[in-house]
Formats: sequence, C-alpha cells, structure tokens
Amino acid sequence: MKNIKLTVAYDGTNYHGYQLQENAVTVQEKIENALNNVYRPEQIRAYSASRTDSGVHAKAQTINYFTNKNIPVKKIPVALNTNLPNDIVVADAQEVSLDFRSRRDAKKKKYCYYIYHSQFMNPFWRNYALHLRGDIIDIKKMKRAARSLIGTHDFYPFQAIQGTDPDIDTIKEIFSCEINDTEHPLIVFEIIGSGFLYKMVRIIVGTLLEIGKGRLDETIIDSIIRNQDRSLVGPTAKPHGLFLEKIWYA
Repeated sequence: MKNIKLTVAYDGTNYHGYQLQENAVTVQEKIENALNNVYRPEQIRAYSASRTDSGVHAKAQTINYFTNKNIPVKKIPVALNTNLPNDIVVADAQEVSLDFRSRRDAKKKKYCYYIYHSQFMNPFWRNYALHLRGDIIDIKKMKRAARSLIGTHDFYPFQAIQGTDPDIDTIKEIFSCEINDTEHPLIVFEIIGSGFLYKMVRIIVGTLLEIGKGRLDETIIDSIIRNQDRSLVGPTAKPHGLFLEKIWYA
C-alpha cells in the first residue's frame, strides 16, 4: 500500500466547501471522482488538512490518500488534472510514509483574507475579496488590536455557534496576525496559527474590521479572550475573501 500526499489549489466559488455533503457539490467529491477514475476499480477516500467552508478558496490545500496501485508519482498530477474541472488543480504529488495524516500532522496553517477597499468593485476581484465602499478603516488600530491574538489562548468565542463541538480542543496558538494595506485598494489579513476553529478566521477578521471602523474598542479582543464572551465578537466576514495559503509539516 502507498500513501500519496497531494498539494491542491481550488477556486471555491462554485462549491459548498471541501467536505462531502448530500445534495451539494463539494471539492472532495470532485477530487474523489477523479481519483476513482484514475485508480479504478479502487475506491479512494481523500483526507484533507483543512475542511474549507462554502465559497472559501485554497492555494495550497494538502490531501492524502491510500492506494495499492503503483502509478509513478510524477504522473499523478497530470492524470488527476485530466479528470478534474478547471477550477481545481493538483500542483504536486509525493509518496509519504504510511503513518502520515494531512490534518493530524499539520504544524502550522496560513490563511489570508482579502478586502477590496474602494467605492467601486474591480470585477476581477468580485469572487475573491470582500468589497468595502466608503468606510474609513483605521489600519493602525486594527494592527494594535491584533496583537492580543498572538500566543496560546482559548479561542472558543471565535468559533461559530453552529460549529461548536464539545470534543474539539479550542486551545490554539496564533503565531502571527498581520494586516497589509500597501497594495491599495487591497487590505490583506494574514494569520498563521497551529490550527483554527470553525469560521475562526472570518470571525477574527469581522471583529478587527469593526475595530477599524470605530464600532468596537481596540481592547475588545483582549476582553473576549479573557472573559470567554462570544457576545462581544464582530460579525463573521463573508467566505469569498478567504484563502488557505500554506500548510507546514515541519
């Protein structure tokens, strides 16, 4: 048996997230259909490092799967891409140890959230960035507030209520949270952490935006974490501005 690790990029616009769902088209469904076409008669299950939500994109999702077939790894991307729609691309394939697991073994993940801050939306960004029109955004205030996220904390308040699972460890470490506005009109939030809860990045971005607009005090994140008070967080940012950018395994 072989364990194959894939690096996959996809445009999440037309999909109801990564994970298989009944009566909805997902990225996992398309990838497993391609795998089953290539490896038939085997039935392959694709295990992802991150279960991205509906409309969320990935530049470097990691997937692993098991097979008994001996297809050379250098031929796997071509074989799979031939069977995939053009909004999902396998960029790389590697054979890894049998005990490798894409989700369990991930050490760090980087997400970026893109905002297009302009009166008019660039049509080429409409599916990939949140459009903010006339709001005045205080970048410095958001950067100061983001410092409270750094470190190991209980991020339970930053988890979507519908995703609450008592068995999930809500203690996570955030290594960095940077906000870049040097490529106007884009504002880019870049967050690197040990792992993330359901909709956690989007809730963080939504809260920071409320701070930047002056609707929340810049000390609110510290209060949310200290008091574990979910009622204080901002709205959840829309999914289409979010990208899974990179995953580290060492």
